[in-house]
Amino acid sequence: MVNFKNYLKDISFDLMIKLKMKILHFMMSQLINRFTQLMETVNRYYRTSENSDTSEDKLLAKEQARVACIIDAIHNRPSFDVLDRTFQDFGEKLGLPVTGFTNGHAPSYWNSYEVARTTHNDLIRIQELHLYKSVLGPFYTIIGVDRSEITIEQKTIRSVNYHAISPVAVFEKAFKTLNALFAEAFRDHSYVLYHHYRCTVPGLSIPGYEEYSNPSIFKALFWPDFHPSAQYIGNVDYSGT
Repeated sequence: MVNFKNYLKDISFDLMIKLKMKILHFMMSQLINRFTQLMETVNRYYRTSENSDTSEDKLLAKEQARVACIIDAIHNRPSFDVLDRTFQDFGEKLGLPVTGFTNGHAPSYWNSYEVARTTHNDLIRIQELHLYKSVLGPFYTIIGVDRSEITIEQKTIRSVNYHAISPVAVFEKAFKTLNALFAEAFRDHSYVLYHHYRCTVPGLSIPGYEEYSNPSIFKALFWPDFHPSAQYIGNVDYSGT
């Protein structure tokens, strides 16, 4: 005779496993689609191993298209003012001062927000959130930066202690709030997780940074001077949710 309670338990367990597998499959599909979009964008605007046999005229067209995106978003005053006001508003809603802003040659608009600052003798420790919005595609990411400054003989020496790649430690609350603010303001944008932006791209050539061997996706889409290989804390799988 069938034990009805055990039978229901078996059915429930089977359904739970199937549901978890479907959720996992959906999440993996989304991550794969995001990465595919990232690589398509990199190949659209840069010379890489994948398009190295492309004619010089077409490669030049890629560079011109990339520069046009930067000019339109950063050097076009109305476009810049809209982005600048939006990012300034984020700081006001966070209650944090804006301590840095975009550089005109980078393929992204970015701001930094100071979370904490401590001073001991000549040593200053600064903890900031850096928000990057690519101008080459609908992508963004957030990184916590713990850095130090010390002035010796009128020379300021700066170093990065670590990066926070998800909402952790002193960055946790502000990281989550900033992500929510951005996601609300730019609903068509996707968060780029650490596992993706740290990936190197074979043959990737970034004008002015030819000395880098296989630069990362981060350098291509956000900011060439950032080094994802620095020490970090946090969840490498954090995807903005």
